Amino acid sequence: MDPDLDLLKKQIELMALHAQSSMDPAQARAFEAATRKMQAEYEGAKRILADKNASAEAKKYAKDVTDAINKNLPNMVKGVLSAASAFKSGDYINGSAAIMDICAAGMQLIGSLSAGAGPYGAIFGALFSIVGQLLTYFGPKQPSLKDQIIEAMKGLNADEKLREVKANGSAVDQYMATIGRIKLDLSEILPTPLNTVENRVKVHKCLDSCIISINNAFTIISVLYDKWMTAEWLKDEKTQDLEKWPEILGVFCRTYADALLAHVLLESLVDHEMVGRQLEQASIRNPDYKNTPHEYDAIYDRLIRLEADMEALPKLWNDGNTQMLECLKAIEPVARDRGLFAHLGTNMSKNLYAATGGNVTRTGEWKPFQIGYGNRGRRFALTMPKTEAGSLKPRYHLFFCQHWSASDNGDMEHGWMDPTTIEVSDMKEVSGDKFHDVWALPSPDDSRASFVYTARNEGRQGSIKLHQLNDSGELKAGNWQPATKAGVVNVRAITHPPATLPDDPDGAAMLPALLQGTDHYNSIMYGALAASGELYVDQSNTRCYVPAPWGSYTGIDVDPYYVWVFGPMGLACATHASVISCIRGIIKSPRWISHIPEALIGDTHTHPGKTWRDRYTQARIPYPPLIGIQSLSPCKDGTLFAGITTRTVTAVQHGGEVAYIATDTPALYTALYSINIKDGSLNVGPWSKLPGGPQAQQVQKMAIPCWSLFASLKAQLAKTPVMAPPPLRTARQTTL
Repeated sequence: MDPDLDLLKKQIELMALHAQSSMDPAQARAFEAATRKMQAEYEGAKRILADKNASAEAKKYAKDVTDAINKNLPNMVKGVLSAASAFKSGDYINGSAAIMDICAAGMQLIGSLSAGAGPYGAIFGALFSIVGQLLTYFGPKQPSLKDQIIEAMKGLNADEKLREVKANGSAVDQYMATIGRIKLDLSEILPTPLNTVENRVKVHKCLDSCIISINNAFTIISVLYDKWMTAEWLKDEKTQDLEKWPEILGVFCRTYADALLAHVLLESLVDHEMVGRQLEQASIRNPDYKNTPHEYDAIYDRLIRLEADMEALPKLWNDGNTQMLECLKAIEPVARDRGLFAHLGTNMSKNLYAATGGNVTRTGEWKPFQIGYGNRGRRFALTMPKTEAGSLKPRYHLFFCQHWSASDNGDMEHGWMDPTTIEVSDMKEVSGDKFHDVWALPSPDDSRASFVYTARNEGRQGSIKLHQLNDSGELKAGNWQPATKAGVVNVRAITHPPATLPDDPDGAAMLPALLQGTDHYNSIMYGALAASGELYVDQSNTRCYVPAPWGSYTGIDVDPYYVWVFGPMGLACATHASVISCIRGIIKSPRWISHIPEALIGDTHTHPGKTWRDRYTQARIPYPPLIGIQSLSPCKDGTLFAGITTRTVTAVQHGGEVAYIATDTPALYTALYSINIKDGSLNVGPWSKLPGGPQAQQVQKMAIPCWSLFASLKAQLAKTPVMAPPPLRTARQTTL
């Protein structure tokens, strides 16, 4: 058995399961033929590598083919799985981002071959066809771009601008539809033999129609799509704090991404090998050529024109990609700032505060929300409802836990947070129980309902209880409440994406069921334990504990691929696959990747044997526990939002002895971060202190709604164009 070939077959099966099975018959046939051809070329390359008599040139070509597919096909499959999952759940923003990822992986695959794999061959035709069929299939699943644009521009009091962007949306929608239709037409007409007059007329007419349609659509989109006016509007500092800015950025990215994908689809419009066979049929070498040369010449000329258009028109469009990339780079910091920042205050200000944009980074003007009785907030959670996924102006679930200071009682309220207007609405008590934390995932059975997880901390024991929140905001307790061996101070749950990260060394350990999770079902649940060096993990009703990176910690958070731990000594993350690998006994501990912001944590020396005194009363006290990172929120826009307390220690003379006084100064910070799984490194940029002096016991950041599409578009534009040009065609002979 060949493990590489087995993996290739598995990846093809996954693509067929999540894409081909739902294609229309013509798309499905073309996709299946292309994947069969790719597999055949791969198997042929493997045979050449095993052949001792093969030439060095043949072996190099074969190695280039296998290396390119082994390296890039997993990323394409990951994009297919992500797109299928996102569109199934109605998340059109992440679906659009996944389409860009499919495009990027496919172009990298083709580009790596064109750069080093020798002569143009069947493998190129197969890959062009696979990429084109996937884009044709997933592209129409998105909602009407024109409708999104119109909705975004409402309220701007700019009728002329509204008419312009309406035309932009229509032009892009029409262009995508035209290219998709032509691709299907050509896939059916090109294999037609030219052995009868009827067939030659049919092919001639179809080629004429396709060429005219392509050029007319390109002319329309070039004239009507005035993208640079919107780009300048987005870069204007006077507009960047406007309420509509995030939504218009989302429409802008969607429009350009769709146009870009249309041109990728245009480049992969036909199988060049098939065109080559038709050119051979239309050439003077065909014995029947001398009987009707004008018919064959007309077809030959149109095939050459078709290939020329496929190569030239995308290049004309791509001439603006560098300028568009610079535009995205210029507004990227603003896009990060326009996420929703929220924090829960401390001491006598235990209320919820929220802000976005310049109010966070420049003025420190946070909007306060007095929920319930006020000043009694313990924990809060913002989560995305299923009905809002994919919206450019969503509303988030807001859960708010309160504790009474004079008793062991508390309650939980639920309502909605609008990240655009920074408004809270419809808050009401949903439970009279005291919870130490709360989290939620969408219900797989009802798109308007959620499963809610609540945590209890009773010191040496705790539990996590499951509830269901219906669309009327009523919370119903479930019959699932596993006990834990210590109190639970944080609870988080995550449904893993349908594939692990490509470079994750523990990716193979991930349980298949967890890669097929739907909302609450087959999710992974984490609990942060009080005064413990372990994390509680529950998946598939299997209750386990895994070692934390330190002997004690403060709390946890999650994102789609990582669980995060933070505390007095810093922060760390590990992939969910690594946690599962630990649970299965493959590794002893999750592969924690850590970062210690020493300058912000401050003086960690305990000065053993020395006296510590209170900074206010000068009374003797035990060593004050180090606080460090009190709360952390990793955001998908590559930002860490944290509440960090910096300690300074001062030596003083007191009663004839040296004593030490600790001063703890809390503040809120943000920093950019990136993770290199292969190297096991967590790279955190310089921390920026937020103005205004806010203090928080908990923080959370939600990215600007269009972030996933923005990031995928920027990544695609940053790549050097890699599409392989069609093969050079010899001039048409007119005599034998």
